[in-house]
Amino acid sequence: MRKWRTKAILVENKGNIGIITLRDITNAMASGLSLYEPLKPRHVKVFSSEDKLHLAVGYMIQNELRHYQ
Repeated sequence: MRKWRTKAILVENKGNIGIITLRDITNAMASGLSLYEPLKPRHVKVFSSEDKLHLAVGYMIQNELRHYQ
């Protein structure tokens, strides 16, 4: 992450695709997990390009998700 100067990366495992953030890693380590333990995935809400932006932003605010810029 430091190499690419980013705070989130896409990951793929056995056909599943997700996003992991620096915050996810920091929280996992703070709770006692090692870097080699798998993280539990969370449900991801998917919006299409046809959806209005305010719906996605509202969802993120309501669920206390941080990055909506």
